[in-house]
Amino acid sequence: MHSRIFQLTVEPVPKDEWFSADDICDSSFIGAVADYVRTQPEDEREDDIGWLINGYEKIFKRNGDTLEVLPGAKHVYFAEDYKKFKQEASSLTLDDFCNDYKMWLMRALINDRFSFYIYDEDCYPKTLDLFMREVKECSVLHIGGIVDYHT
Repeated sequence: MHSRIFQLTVEPVPKDEWFSADDICDSSFIGAVADYVRTQPEDEREDDIGWLINGYEKIFKRNGDTLEVLPGAKHVYFAEDYKKFKQEASSLTLDDFCNDYKMWLMRALINDRFSFYIYDEDCYPKTLDLFMREVKECSVLHIGGIVDYHT
């Protein structure tokens, strides 16, 4: 499966300093999440950004190479997984709790490790879930480099 790591920063980053695959080749991301990464070519940038914001129109508002995090974005983003998590937790049995697969599914509702990642000022890829928990609503984020990863 292929997905993307997007550089999103509060301050704009000059294009010649955009994040690339070289920035994470030595990290634990390779092996723990991905088997390889590659910097996305410029001609695929629009499609990649479209992939990121598709379905998130109530979370992000795009203006060129910036994304505004809309008011209420966190609740909108997490609402569905929260409902699923509560439903799964309410029906959880001791056997389920002992079952690694069932617990993996519940962990994935909290922090999906196989979706989009964000590379921000912390200079390490973090899941979109973790990023959304940390981001300030109404902030404007600058889109920098984009990296493809394969699991």
